[in-house]
Amino acid sequence: MNLEEIDMPEQLQEVRETLLGLDPQVLIGAAVGVVIIFVVIKIFSLSFWLLKNSLIGVIVLYAINFIGFVTIKITFIHCVIVGIFGVPGLVGLWIYLNYLK
Repeated sequence: MNLEEIDMPEQLQEVRETLLGLDPQVLIGAAVGVVIIFVVIKIFSLSFWLLKNSLIGVIVLYAINFIGFVTIKITFIHCVIVGIFGVPGLVGLWIYLNYLK
């Protein structure tokens, strides 16, 4: 059975003709465009995730320093470590700064 023999409504026939009439370069360009958009969205979401976790790290380090139990200098790297790794990162950072450095 050929596609030409199938009885389709007029609108579907127009859509079919439009899709079959597209140049392969147009389809490849559209696919590449979708992939580029996907990559850009992933990059921005990763950067927002890192920013959010770094801000959480700043808050945790400030709270720990405010309490006075542990004193850890608030730097960008320390905030990223605490923001990404959480409490284990805080403990590891404290051990590194006080005993290993």
